[in-house]
Amino acid sequence: VYFLLFLNMVIYFMVPVHLPFYLKELTDDGSAQAGAMLSLVGLCWALASPLYGWLEKRLSHAQIVVLTFGGSAAANVLLGAADGYILAIPALALLGASLGLSITNLNTWLFTLAPVGAKGRVVGTRVFFTFIGQFFSPVLTGPLTATFGFGPSYVAAGCLLAAVVVGTQIGLTAKALRATGGTDSAQTQERGGRVGAA
Repeated sequence: VYFLLFLNMVIYFMVPVHLPFYLKELTDDGSAQAGAMLSLVGLCWALASPLYGWLEKRLSHAQIVVLTFGGSAAANVLLGAADGYILAIPALALLGASLGLSITNLNTWLFTLAPVGAKGRVVGTRVFFTFIGQFFSPVLTGPLTATFGFGPSYVAAGCLLAAVVVGTQIGLTAKALRATGGTDSAQTQERGGRVGAA
């Protein structure tokens, strides 16, 4: 969970760090437009976060990771493929909504896993990984954008998030298959016991 928090911040901070330069490259607009686009991310983040309670009642934490990281992956790919505001606006709106649910989910998941006496330490470690991710974002992504450009770098970030989604979904599927196998085995043993008793 800490790694997912770190990765979330590394990739999210590609937006405030690189978006103004990327938009200028795409549209030749100034900082005011970039500020408006960043505000859109924050607005969608704020609007999506209160919906987490509804989502948590229907999906597990890992399933919400698949959903929210999938949304962030799609948003980064869309942003990387954008040639103007037509794709950039929905991409940033989707990114904000996905992050609002994702960060809330990861925080809740951590608190669920933490022993009662260790919650303070867990909160401190969560804050550490969150802000260290923000710190390392320009360090890790700066050489990437300098070498390949902004668009391909956002697409690469989306692909990395998609890999997390695939890995999580594989884990969920394997867990479900093991649970099904265990249930089938128990039912078979139960039927065998009934036959032996008869």
